Amino acid sequence: MQRTPVLLELGGRRRRLSLDLNALAAFEEKTGHGLEGMRAATMKIATLRMMLWACLLSDDPTTTIDQVGSWIDLDNLAEVTQALSTVLSRSMPRPKDGEETGRPTQAA
Repeated sequence: MQRTPVLLELGGRRRRLSLDLNALAAFEEKTGHGLEGMRAATMKIATLRMMLWACLLSDDPTTTIDQVGSWIDLDNLAEVTQALSTVLSRSMPRPKDGEETGRPTQAA
């Protein structure tokens, strides 16, 4: 199932963020880290920039890490962080019917 893309205005145009397998691999190759425990709200700035770069590769594979860094400043940092939080949460596997969600269930 195709998930709704996350769109973000960066570098003078609207860009699509996608956390597909290629983005995950690019992030992992550059940082040596996977997504375990990853939250955009608590990422270090360098990690946030690297995650954003990886998520933008499907939109434009020629995008560089330095370009991404030049598109982020204190004026749009909260918006960028929110967009990354959204793409991270949308990319997590959805439980199938009857699977455990990890959330407590209510007693009847």
